[in-house]
Amino acid sequence: VLRDIHVSYDYVDEVYGNVSGFFNGVQPSRFEKALRFFKAKGVEAVVVAGDLQEASGTDAASLDKQKDWLQTVVDIWYKVFPEKPGEAGYVEPIFTYGNHDSALISAQYWPEEWGTYEDAFTKTVNGYSFVCTHNAKEALGAPLLEKAAAVSQDKPLFYIQHCPVNNTVPGSTGGYGVGYGQTGRANLANYPNAVSFNGHTHAPLTDERSIWQGDAGNESQFTIINTATINYTGIGYDNDMSVNSYAGNAQQTEHGMIVDVTGSDVAVNRYS
Repeated sequence: VLRDIHVSYDYVDEVYGNVSGFFNGVQPSRFEKALRFFKAKGVEAVVVAGDLQEASGTDAASLDKQKDWLQTVVDIWYKVFPEKPGEAGYVEPIFTYGNHDSALISAQYWPEEWGTYEDAFTKTVNGYSFVCTHNAKEALGAPLLEKAAAVSQDKPLFYIQHCPVNNTVPGSTGGYGVGYGQTGRANLANYPNAVSFNGHTHAPLTDERSIWQGDAGNESQFTIINTATINYTGIGYDNDMSVNSYAGNAQQTEHGMIVDVTGSDVAVNRYS
């Protein structure tokens, strides 16, 4: 599981060539490195919970850039993994859009290799359901969750949205995306077996608050997992869940996770 990969050509990349800048995106080779690590671990699916590329905005120029950089994401994926289901080593891509992908959402654009665009969709891997929504489309996840829950009563049900559910994990109170976070809470309220992967916050996996399992006195609620980014990780403040500061070498941190699921058991393994 990754999120906020922010792939771009905005600075010099050791594999993909000359570009400029520092903060505004992830080297494509860093994304490829993560995928090759996952492949070596034998994963069967990869979740990326939004912000697939770095450009933002809904103007025509931004849309063109987003399409170009998203195609880089696609090309790197198929450089590492087979294209067709059933091929040896096939891995299911479970990708959703974040706020940086806003023009792609507005244009309802999905790469040809990944099929037809849908605001919300469900994928199934080994009998486990993954309900996915693009940024600002979270309200459309409710009927998909209801349908998936009917066949997931004795096992976890996974839900992916970019912005975190409000007032749960670091970065989930105040600021951009809280409205969508409230929608996510309403979506998940009836499903204690739901496990939500969110992005957006850039909080590191070393923050133990990155797994939330219910409000005080109501621990039978759903689970929220604040997933990990491979660039410009934000170091949160101890007493403020709303803000991350992007300070110094924290921006160089590469965090990811592998989630092992067996029956009703979910084990989250953190990696640098």
